[in-house]
Amino acid sequence: MSATSRTARLVAGVPETLLARQLMPRLSAVGWPIPVRKRYGGAEPPVVALRLPLYEFAREGRGPTTLYPPFAALTLRWDDGLPVEYADFGFTRPWPEAGGPRKPAGTFPHPEVRGDLAAYKRDRAHLYGLYDRLCDSLRDGTPFRDAEEFAVLLRRLVEPGLEPYYRGLGERFFSNFLGSAD
Repeated sequence: MSATSRTARLVAGVPETLLARQLMPRLSAVGWPIPVRKRYGGAEPPVVALRLPLYEFAREGRGPTTLYPPFAALTLRWDDGLPVEYADFGFTRPWPEAGGPRKPAGTFPHPEVRGDLAAYKRDRAHLYGLYDRLCDSLRDGTPFRDAEEFAVLLRRLVEPGLEPYYRGLGERFFSNFLGSAD
């Protein structure tokens, strides 16, 4: 797998889009993609899209980066990257609001990835390549043969503090690959 997988290109390209430049705060990032398969515009076969959580972060000094809950999600068609949905969580929330001032959701790097940055980047690139295979399977209606490897890598790389929010955006996907939230 390489960093040039379609999924990696879509994720890396989000901050460069006009939509993102208008709507994303300067210190924000794209979270782990959530594949969605849906009949869109009468399309046959179903269209595969990636729902991309967008979250803010803050850095102070050389310590860990503070992560905040997602503020929005951008959904892109997987085959061509066309935006098909933007959801602003200040307007509509897929989870109950905590109330009060914005609170951190966690830090990066988290314990599972702390240490070797090169290994993290290799694993991330490999997982993005597995996302490509998963999206191919969803598009073609065929079994995803790399589910176990995908689940192991996703479990290692997903930010624990953001996981509840990711589940709020794609409960079935995360339950399938990470197990129940209990």
